[in-house]
Amino acid sequence: MIIDVTDRKRAERAGRETEELLATVLERQRIAEDLHDGIIQSIYATGLAIKECRRLIDDGRPDDARDRLQDTITMLDVIMRDIRNYVAGLHPEALRDLGLSRALLELGRDLELNQLASVIVNAAPDLDGALPPQVARELFHIGREALANVAKHAPGAHAVLNLTRANGTVTLSVHDDGPGFDAARAASGRGLRNIAERARRAGGSMAVETAAGQGTRITVRVLLPASA
Repeated sequence: MIIDVTDRKRAERAGRETEELLATVLERQRIAEDLHDGIIQSIYATGLAIKECRRLIDDGRPDDARDRLQDTITMLDVIMRDIRNYVAGLHPEALRDLGLSRALLELGRDLELNQLASVIVNAAPDLDGALPPQVARELFHIGREALANVAKHAPGAHAVLNLTRANGTVTLSVHDDGPGFDAARAASGRGLRNIAERARRAGGSMAVETAAGQGTRITVRVLLPASA
């Protein structure tokens, strides 16, 4: 049997080019998702904080406005570090510095400070060291996207974020008492698509329960590694 070396080299080169193209597509998808789920949400929250400063000034509360402005400056510093981290493929600043449970607590705190929603976060701290970094990263973004959806589509609602582990499974759920929506129509929205894709990449699944006037619950379940 005679093997054409030239054809084999061409096939190998074509294979490498295909792999490089796929890697480029996946990297662009990661950046787009991180920008939507992270940076854009943070900038949106910062804009609302600036509006809150203006309201405090109009109400004759300059000291409160000054404190709020300082918090906003801190938020902008974090956003700038996050942008550098995303470009490098690293973890978001809060997640890296605080761990998953405390980072989720901070997300809820930011929403309440901006008076976007009343948020309760119940996050098991023992999960911080039990999850692979990539899984923790995906869950953090899922929590941020789900809470951002509450702020956008159910402003002023009460929301509860739970992060628990049981029987080898990690469950992250976000429930709000907002107006709800038509899940079939909203499934095509970028936010829910991103959450579903992040859940898949973490090795888990997403479920959405909602109906008009009955609030919304988003649940993501991920299997823990056998060693956790």
